[in-house]
Amino acid sequence: MTSYRIVRCPNSTCHRVQVTTAEKWFRCKFCGVNRKFESVEVLKVTNDGLIARNFCAKYVSLNKKVGFGIYKKGNPYSKD
Repeated sequence: MTSYRIVRCPNSTCHRVQVTTAEKWFRCKFCGVNRKFESVEVLKVTNDGLIARNFCAKYVSLNKKVGFGIYKKGNPYSKD
C-alpha cells in the first residue's frame, strides 16, 4: 500500500509544503532541491491520498499564503 508523506522543503528559500510518496530521497517540485529524507521535515504520514491532499491544502490555508506552497517571510519569490 502506498504511504503519502506531507513534507516541508528543507531549502531555506523555499519551505513549501507538498505531498510525496518517495522513501529515500526527496526532490522539491518547486525549487528542485534533492535531499535525503533524514533532512526533510515530515509533517504527517497517511495511506489515503485524498487525506494527504486535503491536509496539504489546509496547512497552506492556515498559514494564509497564496499558491500551493508555504512562503517564508522575506522570500523574494513570494506573491504577497
